[in-house]
Amino acid sequence: METDLWLGRAERYVVDHEEQWTPTKDVDFETLNHLMRVWVQGERIGEHRTEVEAACAAQHEDGGWGDRRDETQSQVRSSAFCCQMLLRANRMLNDERVCEAIERALDFLVAQQEIDGGWSDRRWHRLDATSVSVGTLIFAIREPYRCAAYAQALGRGMSFVAEARASDGLWYHKPTSSPVEITAHLLQKVALYNEGSKDIGRAIAGLLEHQDEEGHWDKRDVDSTCDALRSMMLAVGVPGGNELREDVVTAADRGIAWLGSVQASDGGYGVRPDRPTKVLYTCDVIDTLLKYNAFASGVGSLVGFYQ
Repeated sequence: METDLWLGRAERYVVDHEEQWTPTKDVDFETLNHLMRVWVQGERIGEHRTEVEAACAAQHEDGGWGDRRDETQSQVRSSAFCCQMLLRANRMLNDERVCEAIERALDFLVAQQEIDGGWSDRRWHRLDATSVSVGTLIFAIREPYRCAAYAQALGRGMSFVAEARASDGLWYHKPTSSPVEITAHLLQKVALYNEGSKDIGRAIAGLLEHQDEEGHWDKRDVDSTCDALRSMMLAVGVPGGNELREDVVTAADRGIAWLGSVQASDGGYGVRPDRPTKVLYTCDVIDTLLKYNAFASGVGSLVGFYQ
């Protein structure tokens, strides 16, 4: 497949639309964090110290961030996502100022955890806020920032995740909604936290059942398709999911081919093929293509990409 061609065009689109992500403007951190994830994965974060420093400068006194750079109230999911990207970035940067920002952010995150182990957010569903929060703590406990409070918060958060799973092995925002996106997000955390769980295979099988014959998920939703692909490619690399590897290889090939077929003429992606292109969704595809290239090359397990 022409993944390198699709990647090159998508990366040029991101460069050409700097106004959507540069922290010199009041940008949405959701977009900047998605792009930082691409820079980290491509080992290019060292070229973007300015953006990392700007993200740290936007941190609030309480250790959190708003949804946008200039928002004055800290929001849980945005704060967790910013912290996660700084955790990953600072492995290469090794910057003391970034380290201080991370520690303040982790303390903020632990303080926001609710009594049942979950997290809530003004803008996002509770499962989404919890997913990003436990994901951040999974990174944190593997770093020098580890302390007992972080490990305890992660354990409580993962217990909340386990209890929120439906009887079919998937997760739902509400009973009538599609389980694809939130299941894909939470499956990644379960795979990293509890590699041998039999529930990993159940969740992979559920995602496979929801794939359309054309290769996409959720009625041509680019975001859901990327989430499902990344999640399954990771999860078959751990003991609880490796029996489904051949099925995931087939599904991944179909899904990536569909993503390539719907790339817009400007190189970008919208949330669906008929919607305006945005850096946010284009970064989602770039991230997925990078992981697919590693997966298809026989790297074995993508766990390292997530840790």
